[in-house]
Amino acid sequence: YEPSTQLFHRLPHNPNSSNSVSHNNVSSIVQDNVGDVWIGTWGGGVSRLAKRKQKFAPISSKTSAALPNDFVLSMLTDQSGTLWVGTANGASRSDGARPVRQLLPGAAVSALMEDSDSTIWAAAGDDGIKVFRPDGKLLKEFAHSRSPDLSGSSLADNTVRALFRDSRGIIWVGTQTHGVNSYDRTIPIGRD
Repeated sequence: YEPSTQLFHRLPHNPNSSNSVSHNNVSSIVQDNVGDVWIGTWGGGVSRLAKRKQKFAPISSKTSAALPNDFVLSMLTDQSGTLWVGTANGASRSDGARPVRQLLPGAAVSALMEDSDSTIWAAAGDDGIKVFRPDGKLLKEFAHSRSPDLSGSSLADNTVRALFRDSRGIIWVGTQTHGVNSYDRTIPIGRD
């Protein structure tokens, strides 16, 4: 957007240019700690717009084995500058330039969030929430329990669509069919 002219700049996919955004169906946008903008697309993988070059560099599952799928659902740049990409078939984390490691193969990773302790929370398809250390190692899992003894302290639904940490450190979990859950380290997960 150009405030002086009140016009938006359009940057559509151009199939004849390797310097354009990789697809017109954009699903996620984040900026990293050096100012580069990462565009996640539905069908074209990820495009990186380098601040200094002002041209797009596409990254797809065909050019990077660490990107599990070209259908991007979510992205996150953590405090250390690592890019996390959630796709329809797993997630990846990057070293800053390209995805380097796959996580959660087969899961549709619809949401990513960084907690205050630098752990990464991932909505793992129909398998609840997976929490990773910054290096990508699985730390813990949260899931719905059908047990009557645990029903109030587990996720209301394993299909998580949204994750958010508020200013008080409470983590909000949006589910597909059972509303919102909240998580405070001093109180177990449950429906509010």
